[in-house]
Amino acid sequence: MQIPYVKRVPEWGMLVIYRFGRTGPEFVKGPGLRFLMPVADRGVIVDMREQVVAIPRQSCLTCEGEELGLRLQVAWKVVDPLLSQVRVLNFRGAIQGVAATIARSLIAEITVEEALHKQVRLGEGIRERLSEVVAKWGGLVTDVQVVELAKL
Repeated sequence: MQIPYVKRVPEWGMLVIYRFGRTGPEFVKGPGLRFLMPVADRGVIVDMREQVVAIPRQSCLTCEGEELGLRLQVAWKVVDPLLSQVRVLNFRGAIQGVAATIARSLIAEITVEEALHKQVRLGEGIRERLSEVVAKWGGLVTDVQVVELAKL
């Protein structure tokens, strides 16, 4: 008979259990003490709190060929711990990469004047597109802020 070991799941977390490498909805547990079988189970704690990731300065070209420097902050949180473990390897890194790509593609469609005068609308456009992608990973984008947008 195997002796179970205990894993403490904090109030802000959820535990995703992999039993012999497989998981499912029945293996997602909430906060508290959780008993796992040695050798068979591996538990991963998923942080369910809202987090902010800074997107480093990106060089973006407008439709006029002008170069702009853009820095963003993205606020997000995990809403489905199972999908966040199964669908994407590095949630934070994936958000950084996808947000930067979306920002560059949106700026490529507008002029310098539009970009500089409509920063709030640009942030909303990035949030809408990013939300579609992040939802597939079990996440929710709560806010996107344009921290810096300037000509280079």
